[in-house]
Amino acid sequence: MVKVQSLSPGDVLSFLADDNKYKAMICTSVHNNRSPQYCTFAATTYSSYNKPSLVDILHSDFYGVGNTKSEYFAYSESELENMWTVHPEVKPYFLGSYPFIIWKKDLRKFQINLELVGNLNIVRNVHLHGNSGVNASSWDFLRQFFTDTKLNTLLERGQRTYRLRSILIK
Repeated sequence: MVKVQSLSPGDVLSFLADDNKYKAMICTSVHNNRSPQYCTFAATTYSSYNKPSLVDILHSDFYGVGNTKSEYFAYSESELENMWTVHPEVKPYFLGSYPFIIWKKDLRKFQINLELVGNLNIVRNVHLHGNSGVNASSWDFLRQFFTDTKLNTLLERGQRTYRLRSILIK
């Protein structure tokens, strides 16, 4: 696996959490246009004592919600059909992720702890269709929150897990 140098939407990053298991998150957006610069990530359900492969990630879920339609950040018809084929229970709504926001200036401090697994072709704006979000700009927060017990708090906050393949572009 490769250490993180720069990020692009769809990049899958893994790291070792406080429970000594590898976790993974997917970059859903990169905002470089103006200050403050930041990235958003979607948490996955990957949790193992083994480093993940891209195949492992493709078989995991992400945390998010089925949310109301937005004409400003609409998905294409083929993206919606894929979402609704994988998760027919959300139709006519859109799937969105629960965004973990990491400011770039903070990310530089701990990016050595993150490894690039690979890149997935995900739908644009998946982070904008979620509800809520959290500032995850410290290494301590990230490795503590991504333990199995803490991630369950997302379920208590109304988030659900959805198959990752539902937000992939075919």
